[in-house]
Amino acid sequence: MSGKRIVLVGGGGHCRSVIGLFRDATQELHGILDPAIVGNVLGIPVLGGDERIPELAGLGHPFVVTAGHVRDAALRIGLCTAIMDAGGTLATILAPTSTVVKGATIGEGTTVGHGAVVNSNGRIGTNCIINTRALVEHDALIGDHVHIATGAIVNGHCTVGKGTLIGSGAVVLQGVRIGEGCIIGAGSVVIRDVADGTTVAGVPAKPLKR
Repeated sequence: MSGKRIVLVGGGGHCRSVIGLFRDATQELHGILDPAIVGNVLGIPVLGGDERIPELAGLGHPFVVTAGHVRDAALRIGLCTAIMDAGGTLATILAPTSTVVKGATIGEGTTVGHGAVVNSNGRIGTNCIINTRALVEHDALIGDHVHIATGAIVNGHCTVGKGTLIGSGAVVLQGVRIGEGCIIGAGSVVIRDVADGTTVAGVPAKPLKR
């Protein structure tokens, strides 16, 4: 880490949640980039739009992508790519009330929310959201740009592909493999593998008709 204060990219609801992960956000955050907001978010100044990424990267400020991931990860992936292309670095943020067990790994740019748990040998990719009270169990592999939403449970030895959303309160049973770009509906129970690009919902979870 450069020692510089962090820049958040995206000023909406998820940004407000991430600000709440810091013990003293006014001391640890440099500001927010969002072209649609003027002024501040919870007292953190908005510095302008995404066009300032190269400038701030050049000054050594690390970034966290705080645009939300409600349906697909395209915006978060695009912002992450813009930061990397500008030579920027990503900060990893762990809430003080989260638990990351010894032997687990957390990728750059990932946020782990209040009360969330990543258990032994859980492996979390780059630019992920492990949201409030989510659980990633032992030996689970979570790809880049994944959102494990509030209260969701990913059990041991599961695999979750790049850009997938696991909705609030969903449960993925032991050893299930979920592909890239999937949506797992809130409250679903996933008992079998899910192919790339599939949306499933229900108990047990089934693909939704397009």
